[in-house]
Amino acid sequence: MTARDYCAADKAVAVEQFNTGRKKGCIVRFDFVPVVNKVPVQGSRKGRRGQPQEGEEVQYREVPTDLVAFSILVYPEIPTPEKVEDDIRADLAVRYAGGTAPEIDFEQYRTAIANL
Repeated sequence: MTARDYCAADKAVAVEQFNTGRKKGCIVRFDFVPVVNKVPVQGSRKGRRGQPQEGEEVQYREVPTDLVAFSILVYPEIPTPEKVEDDIRADLAVRYAGGTAPEIDFEQYRTAIANL
């Protein structure tokens, strides 16, 4: 499985080529998911040490953030579009084994890699 990274939504590029002199390659980002924080509701009573009292269930509300979580694949050379598609499908199969994987436009990745 690939690594997950967090970034502001406007800075995430799906396909990026890098050339630092000694290293050349390609970075592919996919599976973008907005990050939502769970914040406890202030109405719950707390015990002596700040923990909820026994038998009381803590209520949470979800607060959206401006961050986006995504997966990253790093290739030491420019990959073929078929290799990238196979790697993305394999990662999604592992990450969302029992659930529904998000829809990904593979044609966008094919076009971007062909343009590198």
